[in-house]
Amino acid sequence: MPSRRYPLQTFLRMEGPHLSRLERVLRSSYEQVTAEILAASRTGGGAAAQLTRLQLEAQRASIKSYLDRGFTDLEDIVANGQRDAAAAASRVVSTYEEQLTKLVLDPAERRALATSEAERAAAGVQNAMRRIQGDSYIPLSDQVYRTGTLVRGQVDKIVDSALTRGVSWQQFAAEVRPFINPDTPGGATYASRRLARTEINNAFHAASARRYAESPMVEGVDWNKSNSHPENDICDELEEESPYDVQEVPAKPHPHCLCFITPALPSEDDFLENLFAGKYDDPDSEPDAAPSPTGLALRGLSSA
Repeated sequence: MPSRRYPLQTFLRMEGPHLSRLERVLRSSYEQVTAEILAASRTGGGAAAQLTRLQLEAQRASIKSYLDRGFTDLEDIVANGQRDAAAAASRVVSTYEEQLTKLVLDPAERRALATSEAERAAAGVQNAMRRIQGDSYIPLSDQVYRTGTLVRGQVDKIVDSALTRGVSWQQFAAEVRPFINPDTPGGATYASRRLARTEINNAFHAASARRYAESPMVEGVDWNKSNSHPENDICDELEEESPYDVQEVPAKPHPHCLCFITPALPSEDDFLENLFAGKYDDPDSEPDAAPSPTGLALRGLSSA
C-alpha cells in the first residue's frame, strides 16, 4: 500500500530536474546581461559616467533580447515538464490500481498496462488540463506570452525611470541586476519560477484526475492538503468536502498548490465480485473495437 504522501513525493522527484534546468537558464541570462552592462560601461566612460538616451535604449533592447530567449527556453521546459508530470501521475494511479489488478494480472501484464497508460496520459495532457480547468484553461504558449509581457513591462519601467532621472552605469546596473538575479526574490525570476511550478503541478493534477475518472475501479477521490500551507485557505474546504465523484474533481485553486488527490478503491473481495460480474466491462465498445488499455485488460479477465 503506497503511503498517503506517495503522489506528492512522486511529483517532487519528477519536478526537480525541470526546475534545475530553469535555474540554469535564469542564471545564464543574468550572467550575460551583467557581462554586457560591464562591457558597455567600459566603452561608455566608466561606471560613474552618466548614460545617454542612446545607451539606455540599447540596454533596453539587449535585456529584452536575453529575456525573450529565456522565455523561449521556459516554454520548452514547462512543456517537457507537463508531459513528464502526466506520465508520472499515470504511474501513480497504476500503483494504486495494482493493489487490485495484482490479483488477476501477472507482473509483466501490469507493467505493460502501466506503460501504455503513462504514454497515453503524456500525449493527452493538454486535453486533461482543459477538461479539469474548464473556462479558466489558458494554453501554455499564452501563459508564457503573458508572463513575458509582464516582465518586459517591468524592464521598460526601470529604463524609463533611468531616462527620466539620468543615471550612471553604476546606478543602472544596481537597479537592473537585482531584477534578473535568480538569488533575489521577485522580478523576472519569480515570474518564471511561478509559471513553471504552477503549470507542471497543474499537469500532474489534471492527469491524475483524468486517470481516476477513466479507471473503472476508482469509486471516489480524496483531496489531501499539503504541509506547505501556512494557514487555512480554500484547500481546507476542498479537503473537508472529500471524497469527490471521479467526474467532479476540483482544479488546483491557486498557484504553487502542492495538495494532491488519492483514490477510494473497493476491497479485494468487492473488486473480484465486481470484475466477474462484468461491472468493469466497457458498455460502449463494439465487440471487435480496439478498447483502451485498462478496459482491454479488465474485459479480458472478466471473460476468461
